Amino acid sequence: MDLKELKKHADALDDSKKRELLKKAKRLPIAAFLLLLGFFTFYFNDTQQLYGNDEESILKVIHSIEGYENNSIEIVEIKDMNDRRYASFLSNNNPGYIQFQKNKDGNYRWQHIEVNVNEAFSVFAPEPLLFIIVTNEENKIAKM
Repeated sequence: MDLKELKKHADALDDSKKRELLKKAKRLPIAAFLLLLGFFTFYFNDTQQLYGNDEESILKVIHSIEGYENNSIEIVEIKDMNDRRYASFLSNNNPGYIQFQKNKDGNYRWQHIEVNVNEAFSVFAPEPLLFIIVTNEENKIAKM
């Protein structure tokens, strides 16, 4: 090999190293962007969590649950017991209840929902020694 060939070979190596460094330099902003995108997605997804902190938000929670999106919901009563919240309601005039658990931030996250269809008077037992009675307007016993 003569000097010209060696110089061409060295220039070619330098060009390939430059190209490799440019590729690596392009990957860094892409990786940083993906990392930031993942962080913001996680952060904003968690902040849009629905909670049962009041009657309006309980209605939103119930309507967000599959199968209840288009139902007519009427909250009958809301009761708090320690770190749990129970809301009795009528779903298309069918008695039901939803149970929430208070989290460390003081927000109520829903845990369980139950509706008895085609009943005017329903008794639910969400916990031992706890009964929830929900009736609709068609129940004659509750009107006595």
